Amino acid sequence: MGAQRQLIIAIMVAIISVGGAAAALYQIQRKESSFETYRNTQFSFEIKYPEGWRRGTPKEENIIVELTSPKEEISFHVGAYEAKEVITLEHLKELNSEVLLTREDNGPPVSVESTDIELAGLPAFRVLTKDKTGSVNMVITALAGQIIYVLQYKYYPDTPKKLIKATEKIVSSFALAQDN
Repeated sequence: MGAQRQLIIAIMVAIISVGGAAAALYQIQRKESSFETYRNTQFSFEIKYPEGWRRGTPKEENIIVELTSPKEEISFHVGAYEAKEVITLEHLKELNSEVLLTREDNGPPVSVESTDIELAGLPAFRVLTKDKTGSVNMVITALAGQIIYVLQYKYYPDTPKKLIKATEKIVSSFALAQDN
């Protein structure tokens, strides 16, 4: 009777373990599949964004795709355009600084933090600004030859952290399309 009980316990543990592993695998697949992909052939890039986010029609000329969280706590834009003349990342940083100083929506930012980074393997820089209302504006600019990519999002102090993390996943999903 003792050996049979141990066998039953061992089988139950195995079933529970397999069930738990299957559930974990399902969760991983579900998390991966809960993102949609936007591809742009003109500027050869793609990004992934969470299901439930709305993809809207951009209102500005160089904005390629506009994404908004379900309750509109975060707006996310990807812009791209081809520079008409040779440009460097340093020149783009200078231009970005000029734009920051002339903002009119909530006045000039009260804090500015600029960091050199990479975006999809490209040289890039990130500028994080906070205005007097406490809203945060993140702009990431990358340069691929003469193509300038700009990823921008804005959020407010009361924005849920999970939405900010989702936005960071959108940024990290940015990829240049591979030539076949």
